[in-house]
Amino acid sequence: MYILGINGGFGGGYQDPCACLYKDGKIVAAVEEERLNKIKFSTGIFPLKSIQEVLSIGNITFKEVGIVAFHGSTWQSKIEDDIRNFLLHHFGICPEIKRYHHHIAHAASSYYLSGFDEALVVTMDNSGDGISSQLMIGKNGRLELLKSWQRPDSFGTFYSCITQLAGFNRDADEYKLMGLAPYGNPNAFDFDFLLSNDENGSYFLNPEYIYPITQGQSFPNKQIPLYNQQLLNTLNISSSVSIKNTNIQKDLAASAQYQLEKVVCTWLNFWIKETGIINICLSGGVAMNCVLNQQIMKRCDTDSLFIPPFAGDQGISIGNAFLAGAEQNILPEQHSFSAYTGRKFSTAEIEMVLKQNNISYQVINNSLEKAAQYIAEGKIIGWFQGNAEIGARALGNRSILANPAIKGMKEKINAKIKHRESFRPFCPGVLEEDFSIYFSSPVSEIPYMNITVDCNKITQNELPEIVHTNNTSRVQTVSSENNAIFHQLLMEVKKYSGHGVLLNTSLN
Repeated sequence: MYILGINGGFGGGYQDPCACLYKDGKIVAAVEEERLNKIKFSTGIFPLKSIQEVLSIGNITFKEVGIVAFHGSTWQSKIEDDIRNFLLHHFGICPEIKRYHHHIAHAASSYYLSGFDEALVVTMDNSGDGISSQLMIGKNGRLELLKSWQRPDSFGTFYSCITQLAGFNRDADEYKLMGLAPYGNPNAFDFDFLLSNDENGSYFLNPEYIYPITQGQSFPNKQIPLYNQQLLNTLNISSSVSIKNTNIQKDLAASAQYQLEKVVCTWLNFWIKETGIINICLSGGVAMNCVLNQQIMKRCDTDSLFIPPFAGDQGISIGNAFLAGAEQNILPEQHSFSAYTGRKFSTAEIEMVLKQNNISYQVINNSLEKAAQYIAEGKIIGWFQGNAEIGARALGNRSILANPAIKGMKEKINAKIKHRESFRPFCPGVLEEDFSIYFSSPVSEIPYMNITVDCNKITQNELPEIVHTNNTSRVQTVSSENNAIFHQLLMEVKKYSGHGVLLNTSLN
């Protein structure tokens, strides 16, 4: 039976809408709405285009869908009427609708692909279905609730609050705060008064300093500041505007990142010790903080950490599908999972688009060798191969690629293509078999680019354009199993440049 997993909604609080087509333990297709409508995050949109796309990729009609799996288990029943009317309007029929809890869907999206028989399954975000963080124990294919935390006690709210105070957009630019953090002093602001641990495995966000967020009410609009005047007074900051492009902005970022790492690692270590479980699965928006993930590997009593490529809310659609399948006693086939869940285009289809848009082109038979030559010469290439990846990271199928050994390449890409802040780093794709030559990490593979690692001296000296100011990189390890074509390209690049490493950024 086909199951259609959906994330999204009909209001402003829902972002990263996505659809997943799932059958017999396999993800047939999963596509984010933003990839089709070109609106980043696609906030407040129900994923019609994504639904149509996954049906097309699966080569089925909507009539063949047996279950629509949605989130929002705590919402009023009216949402099912809205979904039913929407589907009837666009497809003429509506299958059975099942709803699941936001955080259980996050947990399922991680645990069922982790390969762990037993794991401590951790979800962290702003909030979903009234919950901001949740701990579950995954064992023998089942998820059991251990403990949950309600808003306003939220790691995500803390980080979003400081993101906004630092002059960025919350629920959107948290990665910018993370990228800015290494430029500041982590001890400039002591945030213990705002986010703290206790001795019993809990954490707290002090509600005196943030916008009132109570159970049952809608989360405030993204344009409304989460911080209040009392927080400004305590930090001795006159306004968010006054600190833009100053050392104070950098120090805020550094101190917030430090506090998040300290409190999360203390919290996790308590529960690792309490449960005796050392395998960790992470998901939720906070799990996209790759610097935090590195610190979890370094400071927590675990050496086994799994984070899916869709740790954000797009992963809710996949978790929903997994949960509906589990009710049918069908669990995901872990060995068949790939992060490349979108559409693949043939040469004929690509040529048709180029002709329609009067774009000159050449068909190159030895494209891998030619691309490697171009990269070695210092050219920047767009790499469009195979099925599109899912999630926030470019994983070598929809990527902009360049030679990280050429000094000034980062600035060149920023100036001519990306047009983004200079403090933000670019990330590498590296041959998995060469990973330890260039980087130092307790894990040997990071296929989804979701953990930062320390750069070895050879990387700092010879590949400076992928080294952040604190000598780290957010790495994607590439094997012939997880991406054969990208792996072949890296092998060709190594022949010409001596390094099986590429600067890899998203082909937005």
